[in-house]
Amino acid sequence: MPINKNGFFFTTEEVEGFKKLNVAIDGSHGGMLLGNYHSNGGIPVLKKCDDAEMYQFSAEFEGWEYLLCAKAVENNIEYLTKINLEFNGAIDGFDEYRFPENVTKINTFLDSENTLLNSKFLILGVGNFFIVNKFSTKKYIKELDVLNKKYGKY
Repeated sequence: MPINKNGFFFTTEEVEGFKKLNVAIDGSHGGMLLGNYHSNGGIPVLKKCDDAEMYQFSAEFEGWEYLLCAKAVENNIEYLTKINLEFNGAIDGFDEYRFPENVTKINTFLDSENTLLNSKFLILGVGNFFIVNKFSTKKYIKELDVLNKKYGKY
């Protein structure tokens, strides 16, 4: 689903400070999200504003979802929407699985125990990114990764 929520704002300087403290990671190139489920606090997303040197808290993702870079979305939005809706509202339990080692990963787990945060902030640049739910990701992981790598920087 496209990301478009209202929320808190942070300056570029603050976001760079988060990165230096190792409590933020750049997700602009996309990949498989390793991190908390929504029920455990999820993964907070800070997205760069189009017209300012500011970032906005715009969403909460969860581990086992796949994030596609803006270029991949621009060229494949209809297809991504179709596969994402395939498991829309899935309520059955989710079984974690072993995915191929060469899949691009974005690890949002904190490196140490932190009393204030449950996860690193996921930092996104300007553009329309797309998150694929964990059920569709499980089914299409290889295809999503190939598609994302076709358009992302690696």
